[in-house]
Amino acid sequence: MLSAALINRYHSACVIFVLCGSPAFGEIPKQGEEFCAVRLTVSYPGGVPASNTEVQLIDATGRIAGSTRTWQGEAAFCDFGFGEHAIVVGGERCGSVAIRHVRVRPVSQHFQVILNRCAERPAYGFPPACLLYLRVSSDDGRPIKATVKVLNDSLKVETDNYGRVWIGILAGATQDYLIEAAEHKPARISIVCKDQESIERGVVLFPIGR
Repeated sequence: MLSAALINRYHSACVIFVLCGSPAFGEIPKQGEEFCAVRLTVSYPGGVPASNTEVQLIDATGRIAGSTRTWQGEAAFCDFGFGEHAIVVGGERCGSVAIRHVRVRPVSQHFQVILNRCAERPAYGFPPACLLYLRVSSDDGRPIKATVKVLNDSLKVETDNYGRVWIGILAGATQDYLIEAAEHKPARISIVCKDQESIERGVVLFPIGR
């Protein structure tokens, strides 16, 4: 009969064998051998490395457990605590990427991140101006294709089929608009541009007869 010590040693060997042979884990480091828990390769579409990009490690409580920046598109968190973590690449910028449910495993994990660049606000350098973004919809939330008339001006613009239109306003000016659409009551709005800023405004038109 096998002794308890031999049985435990046999079970331990089986566990090690299963882990080492499992495709899910890959090659397990030898005991006492150091390895880096998580490595990241960060690039823009087209393969250009994203250098000097903020990368944060967030624990399960939402606390920042680690922070670094990419160097030639590479970053790493070689050790962190128990439980699931998230890795956020790009901070609070538009297009940032979050890798969630990351744990320390008995093998180094390598994540490849594609960081997309978002469209920037159009620059209105001179004269200073605001960018007004209008969305026109019906009272049931359905987008409406409408005509936007700038009062006290001959300018008239059309929204797209999603009810969207962008209009520039000189800084320090107040501009009135008349919004019209077929089979709907017109609406009038007034927008104040204090300084160079982006202004978002929704306009609801009600059907005629309601």
